[in-house]
Amino acid sequence: MSVKSPTASLLPRRISSRNRWWRWGLLSSSAVPLLGAFVYGYGLPLGEGDCSFQQTYGFFGPGCGLTRSFVAIAQGDFLRAIQFNLFGPPLFLLFAWGFLQAALELGSRRSLPRRWNLFGFCQRYPVSFAGLAIAMLLYYAIRLLSAYGTVPVAVEASGLWQFIRVGAQQL
Repeated sequence: MSVKSPTASLLPRRISSRNRWWRWGLLSSSAVPLLGAFVYGYGLPLGEGDCSFQQTYGFFGPGCGLTRSFVAIAQGDFLRAIQFNLFGPPLFLLFAWGFLQAALELGSRRSLPRRWNLFGFCQRYPVSFAGLAIAMLLYYAIRLLSAYGTVPVAVEASGLWQFIRVGAQQL
C-alpha cells in the first residue's frame, strides 16, 4: 500500500498524448497571428481592401482592424492598436498567453497549474467569455454607427467618439 505525499497533489501532472495534440493546436493557432503581426509590421506591406468580408458585404466585420491592431502592437504603437480595434490588445495578450503556455507545457511535458492554464481559465469563467463576446458585439455596433450612421451633435463632438470614428474610417 503506497502513501501519497501531501506535495504530490501540488506537482503538475504529465500531459497525456491526447492532450499533447491540444497543446500543439494551441501553439500553432496562437503562433500564426503573432508571427503574422511581426511579418506585416516589419516587412510585408498590408494591402488596402484585403478583407474578404468587406469586399463581399460592403461594410467591415466585427474582426476588421484586428490585423492592423496586432501589427501596431508589434511595432509598439498601443494607442493606434486600440484605435484600430479596442479588442486587439486583449486578444493579442490572449494569443501570447496561449503560445507561451503551449510552448512551456510541450517543453516540460507537464501541464501548468490550473490558475495559469488557459484551458482551465476558460472552463472556470465561461460567463466572462460570454460577456466578452457581448461587449465585442456592442463595440461592433458602435463602430458601424460611427462609420455609417449619424449621431447627436453632442456625441459627435466628444473626443472618445472622434477616436472611435477615426479608427473605423481607417478600415
